[in-house]
Amino acid sequence: MLRIGMLAPRSLRYEPHAITGYAENWNQLSAGVRADMHRLGVQARLSGEDMRGSPFWRLLAHKWAYEHAFERRARKTIRELAPDSIYRGLVQGMTVVWRGWEIALTMPDALTDPCCQESGESRIWAISPTGALQLFRRCSPGTARDIYLHVITSIAASHVGAAPRMATAEQSARRAA
Repeated sequence: MLRIGMLAPRSLRYEPHAITGYAENWNQLSAGVRADMHRLGVQARLSGEDMRGSPFWRLLAHKWAYEHAFERRARKTIRELAPDSIYRGLVQGMTVVWRGWEIALTMPDALTDPCCQESGESRIWAISPTGALQLFRRCSPGTARDIYLHVITSIAASHVGAAPRMATAEQSARRAA
């Protein structure tokens, strides 16, 4: 297990009130603990263990950094496909899974906006059960609607070629009797 905040001098580690006037040291320590909590979240996700069940959990600072790292890229299986559930899953950084479809938010790419400023933009991948890939831009409720329509129309298109299931006259007579 990682040792959180162990690189700090003893006075900074145990007596934060004793460093009044040393705000930069406190900020460095805080950033170090935040980085440690993030690293702990990544390690816990890779090992499959959740440290939030520990009795020491309530004593730790920067719990949000752990939770963000632990839940990042987690697979969230949803029962019903809806634009709202897609959007919520993507905002949380999860891979949304529905009937073999996987919808995931990628890391931002370095792009240039119209003002020639670098800006990061994430891409959303919608991967069908057959492996077909469709890319979308920007994580927004409108994009979630577009992804929803893409998935539904893809499913409908795959069923168009299939012969409809119709009951024969004999099967209808059996049901009526």
